[in-house]
Amino acid sequence: MVQHATATDVALSADFVERMVAEGRYATEQDVILAGLRHLMDYIERLGTLDREIQKGIDSGPAVEFNIESFLAGRRAPHGLK
Repeated sequence: MVQHATATDVALSADFVERMVAEGRYATEQDVILAGLRHLMDYIERLGTLDREIQKGIDSGPAVEFNIESFLAGRRAPHGLK
């Protein structure tokens, strides 16, 4: 879905960029824009990873019965723990 920026969006964005430079958070307006693009790229990459992991879970089939007490007892027994 393509979103088009309105004049208000552009003005708010310009104000934000200018404020980041004025506050000393970034040296130049270009630095602010590049940081934003890096953040967006990282976000999109994380979404892709999340989508792949969700699909792995879906593809693994239905969940099976799991008894935590039985599992823990089996893990403790070799060590003589109760």
